Amino acid sequence: MKIVPAQIADFDTVRRITQETIRTVYPRYYPQGAVDFFLAHHKDAAIERDIREKRVYLCISDSGEPAGTVTVSGNEIGRLFVLPQFQGKGYGGKLLSFAEQKIARNYEFSVLDVSFSAKAIYLKRGYEAVGWHVIKTECGDYLCYDQMTKRLKPEHIAIQPYQLVRMKNDRYASDGIHAGDVGTVLEIYDNIACEVEFSHPDGTTYALRSIRTDDLEIINE
Repeated sequence: MKIVPAQIADFDTVRRITQETIRTVYPRYYPQGAVDFFLAHHKDAAIERDIREKRVYLCISDSGEPAGTVTVSGNEIGRLFVLPQFQGKGYGGKLLSFAEQKIARNYEFSVLDVSFSAKAIYLKRGYEAVGWHVIKTECGDYLCYDQMTKRLKPEHIAIQPYQLVRMKNDRYASDGIHAGDVGTVLEIYDNIACEVEFSHPDGTTYALRSIRTDDLEIINE
């Protein structure tokens, strides 16, 4: 199993996974009008745009078959679908973990809209419902879904010793450390905080302090 960025040549594959999953699974939970709305919502233009903007990923099975897809835009997880024949085999969990890890590099929370069919899965993964939405479709059927969010745990950030990190805020301004300052991680403390050294361009240290991991963002060189 591996997760790879989708290319424009993968458009038909992403579209097929999305539509086949909706057509197979959603009628068990929603009236036909709501299913048709879901299909129209994930229109071709949106899928193509997201692929071109490098937001879309494919999960490839051990046998080399495309099994699922996910879209990550900012801190929002969208279009997470696994083909019915691959469901219950861990592909959805891998896609969700992958998306969370990408988001955790720059955001404290992940958010997503959740259908009835997937709500129990996300609750088990630590998500909380923060909103309830109802859409009346053209044929009079109603589409109901939750907006859910999860505070990403520090271990998802995956900060390692000797990584370069950047301050996200002025929480430690009294110590001379400000938003945007760049430092080097020296030690990790229980995945909650880490010792960071901040230096001047000439290499002299101006601050050495324990910093909460959620106050830092990793600099990808």
